[in-house]
Amino acid sequence: MRNSLLLSLIFSFVYGAQGFSEMRLESVVDRVLARNPTLNMAQLQVEKAKSDWGEVRSLRLPKLAIRSALIRGDNPVYVFGSLLEQESFGPENFAIDSLNNPDYLTNIKNALDLGLPIFMGFEISTGEKIRKLYIEQSREQYGMIEQKTLFDAMMGYLAVLRTQEKCRMLVERLESANRELVDAKKLNAKGLVLGSDYFAAQAILSGLKARHSQALVEFETAKKSLAIVMGEPLSSTETFKGGLSESRYKINEENDWIKTAFSNRRDLRIVDLQNSMADLSYDQSKRGFYPKIEAFASLETNTEDFESNPTNRMVGVRSHFPIGDPSYFSRRSQAKTNAQLASSQKKSIEESVRLEVLNALQNYLSALSSLSFVQNAVEESKKSLEMFRPLYREGRQSILDVLKAEEGLVRAQEALIDNQFQIHGGYARLQLVIGELGPSTLQMVQANLEKVP
Repeated sequence: MRNSLLLSLIFSFVYGAQGFSEMRLESVVDRVLARNPTLNMAQLQVEKAKSDWGEVRSLRLPKLAIRSALIRGDNPVYVFGSLLEQESFGPENFAIDSLNNPDYLTNIKNALDLGLPIFMGFEISTGEKIRKLYIEQSREQYGMIEQKTLFDAMMGYLAVLRTQEKCRMLVERLESANRELVDAKKLNAKGLVLGSDYFAAQAILSGLKARHSQALVEFETAKKSLAIVMGEPLSSTETFKGGLSESRYKINEENDWIKTAFSNRRDLRIVDLQNSMADLSYDQSKRGFYPKIEAFASLETNTEDFESNPTNRMVGVRSHFPIGDPSYFSRRSQAKTNAQLASSQKKSIEESVRLEVLNALQNYLSALSSLSFVQNAVEESKKSLEMFRPLYREGRQSILDVLKAEEGLVRAQEALIDNQFQIHGGYARLQLVIGELGPSTLQMVQANLEKVP
C-alpha cells in the first residue's frame, strides 16, 4: 500500500495536479516565433535588402559635394592660373622674370559641385531590378525559416506530449503491478506462491520502474529542449494540454503533393529569383562598353588671404567611354557562368523536393497503416492481463504470468504512443516539405491533440 500511495502522489504532482497552468501548442509556437534568433536575423536581412534598394534608387538623384584645398607653390603655370582665379593678376606679373621664376603663392580653393547622372549604361535601372528581386528573396528566406521554426516548435511540443504520456502510462502500470505484488507477497508468506515466480515477478517490476525512471528523464529533457527553443524556462506548475490522439489527416495522391510542393516551396522560388538576378547581371555585363554621361555644375572660390574671395561658375556635360577595359571579357564570362549555375541549381533542388515529399509521405502512410496493428496489440494485451488476474487469484496461474502480461501491455502502449507521435509529426513534416506548414496546419494539429480528454 505504501508504494502504491507513493506512485499515486508522483502521478498527481508531475502530471496535472489542480492549480497547474496548461500550455497549448499555439501559445508555445507563438513564444518560439517571437524570440527565435535565426528568424530575427532573417527579418534584419529583409530590412537590409530594402536599404540596399533605396541606396541604388538614390543614385538617380543629384549629388552635391564641397571641395576644399590649400596649395602653396612656385610652379609658373600654377602661379599664373591662381592669380587669374584670385582676380589679382596685374601688369607686374607680365615681367619675364616673374613669369619664369614666380614667388611662392598660396591659394585657398573652395568649391560647391553638383552632379546629375543622365545615362549610366543601364547600371542604375538594372541595379534597382536586382535589389527588388533580392528583397523578394530575403522575404522568401524569412518565410522558409519561419516554417522550419514552426515545425521545430511543433515537434518539440509533440515530444513533450509523447514522454508525458509514457510517464503517465508507466505510473498506471506500476500501480497495477505493485498491487499484484503486494497480494502475492501475502500469498507467498502463506506458501501459496512459488518463491522463484515471486522473485522473477519482482525483477519484472524493477524493469518497469527502470522504464519509468528513464521516461522521467526523457520527459525532463524534452521540456528543457522546448524551453531552450522558447528562450525561457518552463515553470514546474506548467503542464501541456492535449494528448497524442488517433486522428487521421487528409492525404492526397503523391503527384498532387509534388505539384503542391513545386508551387509552394520557398527554396524553389528563391532559385527562380536567383536565376532572374543572374540573367540581369549577365545582360548588364554585356553593356560594359556603354558610355556614362553626367551633367555637372560647379561654384568655385579662390583666395590667398580672404581679403577678396572671387567666385567663378562652370556648367557642362561630361561622358566616359570605357573602350579599353581588359577585365570586360572576364566579367562577362563570370556573369554567364553564374547564370548557368543558377539554372542547374534549380534542377538539383527540384529532384531533392521530389525525394523529400516521397519520403515524408511514405513515412506518414507507414505510421498510419501500422496504427490498427498497434491498437490491436494494446487491446489483446489488456485482454491477456484481465484473463490472467482471476486465474492467478484462483491459483491456476502464477504472479509471474501476471507481471509478464503487465510488461507486454507496457510495450504495446509504448508502441501505440510512438505510432501516434509519428502520425502527428509525420503530417507536420509532410506539410513542411510541400511548403504549406502554417497557421491552418497548426490549428488542425492542435484540435486533434485536444480531442483527448
